[in-house]
Amino acid sequence: MSLTLADIERWNSGQVREVSTALDATSTSMDGVKDGLRNLPILGTWSGQAADAATDSLDKLGTYLSNNVAARQEAAKVIGRAADEIDGLKQLLQHVLDFAKDKFSVDLANGTVTPLNDDVSQSDQDYVTTTLQQVLAAAGAVDRELAHGLNLLDGTDQPGSPPTIPIDQTSERARNQIEAFKQVYGREPESANDWRMAAGLDPNSYALKNYEAKPEIVAGRFTPQPGKGVVRTNWFIPAEWVQNSPQTLQDFKEGRLAPQNYGDYRGPSATADPEDSRVSLFVDYENGVVVVRQNPTATVDGLRGGAAAAHPQVFVAEAPDGRLTIDYNTWDAYEPQPAIDANLTVNGRITLDPQDNGSVALGGNVTIYPSMETYQYQPGVPPETLQWTPANSGSEWGPASSLMRSHWVGDATIPAVKPDIPEWRWQFENAVPFAPDPFVSHTTKLDNPFDGSIPHVSKGR
Repeated sequence: MSLTLADIERWNSGQVREVSTALDATSTSMDGVKDGLRNLPILGTWSGQAADAATDSLDKLGTYLSNNVAARQEAAKVIGRAADEIDGLKQLLQHVLDFAKDKFSVDLANGTVTPLNDDVSQSDQDYVTTTLQQVLAAAGAVDRELAHGLNLLDGTDQPGSPPTIPIDQTSERARNQIEAFKQVYGREPESANDWRMAAGLDPNSYALKNYEAKPEIVAGRFTPQPGKGVVRTNWFIPAEWVQNSPQTLQDFKEGRLAPQNYGDYRGPSATADPEDSRVSLFVDYENGVVVVRQNPTATVDGLRGGAAAAHPQVFVAEAPDGRLTIDYNTWDAYEPQPAIDANLTVNGRITLDPQDNGSVALGGNVTIYPSMETYQYQPGVPPETLQWTPANSGSEWGPASSLMRSHWVGDATIPAVKPDIPEWRWQFENAVPFAPDPFVSHTTKLDNPFDGSIPHVSKGR
């Protein structure tokens, strides 16, 4: 089940902090034992096969202790930080409940805010509702942080790596992720990267601001390249909210001349929840699966359904050397059609180029808005930042002022994959004014992975 406001009220930061303190103490003790192993007096005079065997055993024990010390030290920090965040969340929740007193009834089980009389202002109700949604979203992040701390202790997560596998795999969200993963992979998720893909494939929304509107997800299959792990790109809005335009005549009739949409309100993060971006790309090199997830656009005023997701247009081609070129075009569900027709959208074309050393290079041309981040996740090591490009504007006017411009990101020398058509035809179709884009015309369009078979990415050159 998802967290509720009642759950947050019951959280006890003191108990969480006690766990952190205990872990810190045991890690210090284990660290002392590890250091003492190398200073045993007998090691200075003992020689022969038995001594060699003992030294080897002590080396293994030292490695074991080092790994456990690192895991416990990081778990202590993670859990201690979560305790501090719990204190802050509970203070904010109490502040909002005090503000709502005598004005609104707040249902702590489902977050519903109901006016107690007709004299309360809509702006006050919007403030209470929005802040409670933010408290719940932040609580979800704290909950995942606590799970990460526990996963560090049993070896599920490695020190330096982001949280991945959920502690409670019987929760509604975990069950949904398992089912989505099974439909694409034919089995349940096992590794941390499996769970990363399962989270991206989950066709549900959990943030209250999304009003249960579902994300739009498309996928395809390509030739697996074991050893490269998972690469994930996120496009996210750094502002808390952004300005939109009236979409229909109904908006003008109702006076909605300056509607607002929620942003993601964050900075770069390799551990961001799948719901904390506007669009995400997941490339599973181990299993040859590419997924694009577009989350719902949520309106600040909650009108017009409150939230909706548009369908991402994504075309992909793969080259014999392993390069993947991905052309994407996405827009928010409340964007006016003339703006979409004018290509005032989040769009671009990027190429992922796997290297012999297991890393993946990236390059391409994308709109200067929103922010764009790319990470590579491999077992046993911290995520690698492949690319980070902040939005050119962090203000609420970012989309309106920026979507008509593009720039290069990453390595501009990486050649894009061309469709498997003759070069003369490629050049000719590119030269014809107002003709369809030949890349889009001759490559594979990703489709809903839950509506029948998943398309195989077309071969290019």
